[in-house]
Amino acid sequence: VFGDASSDTFVLAESNQGRILTFNVGTAATAAVNATIQNGAGSGADGITKTGLGSLTVNSASTYTGVTAVNQGS
Repeated sequence: VFGDASSDTFVLAESNQGRILTFNVGTAATAAVNATIQNGAGSGADGITKTGLGSLTVNSASTYTGVTAVNQGS
């Protein structure tokens, strides 16, 4: 579990540089994000990528503006 509640926040970028947050979730594993994921300061588009054969659930209303990519699993 990443973040205890939706009131927790992950800020992805600084100084106009886009960032990608990658979650690698192993086979038969489950991961949950309970925090808000948002863009950092500046103009870089941020996003998340999920890899690995496990499952990722995002349980909050995130506000980042970049891509969400699921490369493996669900």
